[in-house]
Amino acid sequence: MKLKDIGEFGFIGRISRDIRPGSGVVAGIGDDAAVLASDKKGFYSLFTCDMYVEKVHFTKKDVTPYQLGWKAMAGNISDIAAMGGLPRHAVVSIGLTGDEDVRYCDEIYRGMRAAAKPFKVDIVGGDTVTSPEGIVISVAMTGVVEEKMCVYRSGARQGEAVLVTGSLGGSLLKKHCVFAPRVREARFIAGTGRVSAMMDVTDGLVADLEKICAASGVGAMLFEELIPVSPDARRMKGEKTPLESALSDGEDFELLCVVPREAVAGLLKAFNKKFSVPLTLIGGTTDAKGIRVYRTDGTVDEPRYKGYDHFKSGR
Repeated sequence: MKLKDIGEFGFIGRISRDIRPGSGVVAGIGDDAAVLASDKKGFYSLFTCDMYVEKVHFTKKDVTPYQLGWKAMAGNISDIAAMGGLPRHAVVSIGLTGDEDVRYCDEIYRGMRAAAKPFKVDIVGGDTVTSPEGIVISVAMTGVVEEKMCVYRSGARQGEAVLVTGSLGGSLLKKHCVFAPRVREARFIAGTGRVSAMMDVTDGLVADLEKICAASGVGAMLFEELIPVSPDARRMKGEKTPLESALSDGEDFELLCVVPREAVAGLLKAFNKKFSVPLTLIGGTTDAKGIRVYRTDGTVDEPRYKGYDHFKSGR
């Protein structure tokens, strides 16, 4: 059996079976960030990391070094936000071929600092190594969240509503390297105390909703006419329809959340009054396994494209 036979998430499930977290671990493998006990009463510590690999997550011809640095830092900030938390400190490890212009490398770090500054994230260390096959950047980040505001993937219940911020699909045209982490928006949602589950959309709407469903033991339905398809998804050329792009493209870094149905109207009204980025109701949770899309023509089916898996598909 090879990794491509079980895929990225099958592999994660396999290794997690043999890991036994200690008493200081509130939540380990399986969320956007690990949740750890804190010395500060009423708070948890958060810890996350992400890796960006040349020819997998980016190519030099399509992304400027500034954008690369921004993306590497902002992606981790987005993970902390998805837990309802605030980012604090970052450690950056980078592998370089040695043939890069020094100014190119300076621009990577300028992009990182620019992404970190609005959220007062300090870069406090890291490692630098040679990487003959291309650039590799790994950022590890700490954060903090109030115990009552920490949101997991596992809290969704049958009969709740599924909502998403912003619009989806076509991120490859630009958004994947210039996105704004939804920290303020996530803090607002978590602060209502009426959110059951939340994560950020990185592998695709369907793929990430499946993670919430798997962690929570529910299924989900999405309604075609409610999905906020981005203008870039409509401009993308390829075999996918705009809707299929919105369902599966990934790297939108928007918030995907599940809330009790009775809280939807109030949350939508308050959120959309406060923020310029919209919050949209797109479906609900069910007792059936899997995800179904209800089409405008009255048919119901499973999505043809679900999202990105590092060992099963190409970006």
